[in-house]
Amino acid sequence: MKVKSIISGVLLIFVAVSIVTIIVKETNTEDIKSPEIQNQTVVYYFHGNQRCVTCNTIEKYVDETVSEFFNEELSDKKIKILSVNLDEPANAHFVQLFDLSARIVVVANYTDTLQPGWKKLNRVWELVSGEQIFKAYIKDGIKSVLDGKST
Repeated sequence: MKVKSIISGVLLIFVAVSIVTIIVKETNTEDIKSPEIQNQTVVYYFHGNQRCVTCNTIEKYVDETVSEFFNEELSDKKIKILSVNLDEPANAHFVQLFDLSARIVVVANYTDTLQPGWKKLNRVWELVSGEQIFKAYIKDGIKSVLDGKST
C-alpha cells in the first residue's frame, strides 16, 4: 500500500513538472511571436545591468543609425529598436535564440514563422571608436536582413 502511494506521488510530481515546463516554453514562444513584432524587423541591443560609456555609445549609435537611414521604416513600424537587459531572467531566452556569447547587436526579421531570420553584428565593440564606420556596419547589417540575407 505504501509503495502505491509513493508511485502515485512521484507520478503526480512528474505531471506537475511537465505542465510547468510546457507553460514556460509557451511563454517563451509568446515572447518571440508577440503580435507587436510579427512582420517586423527588430534591431536589438543586448546589454547587462552594468553599463559602461562604450555600452551607452553603442546603443546611441544604433539608435542614430536606424533613425537616420531607416526613418521611414521606423515610422511605418516595419523596424523597431529594442534595448534588452540580458541580466533580467525574463530575457534569458534570447541567449539561446540568438546564440549570444557577448553583449552585441542582433537584427532579427520576424515573419509568420516561429524562428526569425537574424544576423549578429559581432563587430560593434571593435568598431565603436569610429562613429561613421560603426554606423555603416549597422546600416549594412540591417539592410542585409531586410534583403533576406540573414543567418
